[in-house]
Amino acid sequence: MLHEDLSDLPKKQNISLKQLNKLAEKLSCLRSKATEVGGQFMLKYSTDRNDSSGKIDVNSIADMDNREVVDLQRQVIKEQDKNLEILEETIVSTKHIALAINEELDLQTKLLENLEEGSKTQATGYSVRRRG
Repeated sequence: MLHEDLSDLPKKQNISLKQLNKLAEKLSCLRSKATEVGGQFMLKYSTDRNDSSGKIDVNSIADMDNREVVDLQRQVIKEQDKNLEILEETIVSTKHIALAINEELDLQTKLLENLEEGSKTQATGYSVRRRG
């Protein structure tokens, strides 16, 4: 349907082929984003009603009884807790790396300051000797 509308578009408006191709490209990107986002609504949890892939279509949740929905919610919460623990470990690790980098930068800054001070002292001594 949308392709038909796009093909009729040049007849309705004065749009160049280049602009039409850009619109088609944007549409393609939007479709892929919609598919990507839609894929996130597919659940990965096993129940009696799912297929062998371990995924449940969101629409099939409406067919579940209360107990199945509660069980599914518990599975989702367990999976989220597991993912949050992994995220916490990653954040803590990143924090330690950032602190180590900060320490190294402080050390490098002090070394550069000492080098700069030493070079200024050398330059001053050189200019004094040169005048003398």
